[in-house]
Amino acid sequence: MALKTLVVGIIALAFAMAASVSGGPNAQPAVEAWLLGCPVDQATAVRFFYNPEGTNYLHGPLVLRVVPAGDPRLNTAPMTNQGRTAYVSPADMKGMLRALAHSGASWTVSSRVEPLGDIGSLIREPFPLHILAVCSRGTARAKVYPPKICSTLAPLDSALKTPRALWEFQLLRTGYKCNVPGFNWDLYPERGP
Repeated sequence: MALKTLVVGIIALAFAMAASVSGGPNAQPAVEAWLLGCPVDQATAVRFFYNPEGTNYLHGPLVLRVVPAGDPRLNTAPMTNQGRTAYVSPADMKGMLRALAHSGASWTVSSRVEPLGDIGSLIREPFPLHILAVCSRGTARAKVYPPKICSTLAPLDSALKTPRALWEFQLLRTGYKCNVPGFNWDLYPERGP
């Protein structure tokens, strides 16, 4: 009888742990721990993708990628096959992962490290906002539906100290019809309206 109780307990624990990693009712603490423990190196990336309803073209994603101090790509944001890619410092990426962990978004985590893919591989759907975080521990995904997009993204500004990355992130938010106080369209004229 004791063995049977132990086996049932182990099975229940396994299901509870699986639910917390896969987005079940106890998921947020496990996902927060995953995001906060995600190693930050050149393989770490975060992608934001949302195609607002009523648009007749694909809005490209914004990808944040890590580069070390002194890398000439730091504070740049070229268009790549994965989307507009803003290069940030390791500290910025740590800050972004921390902010995402506390964003209140509903996350699912996989131990599989998924490639970002190119723009053409993205599903064109009007909503929700898709957030993808990738590191050597695996992949975390979140969906944020339109009523909560602006309130979810606004606090993430504080994570970005790299000027170009912050500007690109705020530009992304304006494209989603979010109010971004003090946003300066003219800061990077090649990317203006």
